[in-house]
Amino acid sequence: MSLSRPSKLRAAVVGLGKAGSRFDEEPRGAVWSHVGAYLAANDIYELAGAADPDADSRAAFSRRCPGVPCYTSAAEMCSAIRPDVVSIATPINVREQVFDDLLQGAAAPRAIICEKPLATNGHTRWQCVERCRTKGVPLLVHYNRRYASVYQRICTSIREGLIGDVTSITVRMANRLRSVGSHALDLLLYLAAEQPCTWRGLELPHLAQGGVSEKLAIQDPNLECLMMRIISVSMNPVDPVIPSSRTAVNRASAPARGSGLGRRWSIR
Repeated sequence: MSLSRPSKLRAAVVGLGKAGSRFDEEPRGAVWSHVGAYLAANDIYELAGAADPDADSRAAFSRRCPGVPCYTSAAEMCSAIRPDVVSIATPINVREQVFDDLLQGAAAPRAIICEKPLATNGHTRWQCVERCRTKGVPLLVHYNRRYASVYQRICTSIREGLIGDVTSITVRMANRLRSVGSHALDLLLYLAAEQPCTWRGLELPHLAQGGVSEKLAIQDPNLECLMMRIISVSMNPVDPVIPSSRTAVNRASAPARGSGLGRRWSIR
């Protein structure tokens, strides 16, 4: 008796900008986009469709994936192709509408993968989470660094005491807190075995991904701040992000679990 191979999962991508598809137009030497990941895992996934309101992004996708239908909205796409898995790689300010479009009616996907951060405020974040929970759709926010083998080995070494008593954890990562820098915050919590129970981001104009000049950073260094409370202790405010001419540096610190030990977790 031969076992038949399970059918491929039908995948789709909403948002065809950099993270959605166009990072792979750059000479990075590896897959950096959701479209590229589905194409590379073609033994598991069939890329069944995509959506983006921007005509240039749709045209670039069609050149890359001729024959794969491309739509102007997530609702139209879902209704037409009924995907199993959908990646959301849209700008943050339209996320709530995209979740509404994907989860309405009977054509909701079986799982959603969303680029980080999920949202910029607690209300929108929980609306997205609750919509998925109500529909029974698993939601994965794309903090994927903790699944890399190098960080898993570090985590195992800490948990098993292979490197002795840990008094400090420092994660160094360039770019702003909302983009690559947010991976640093996730890694800090992962390695320190902490989970936030409350947190709040301060909305400041300088958080825009377009960047700021070094001159502006000197005049106004308070570019980013994040307040977080983790289960065992209160986390200090994330220090200001002061960009150099090339990168922005994220810094965060918190006392370690327990009192009086003087241990610190930090992001630099």
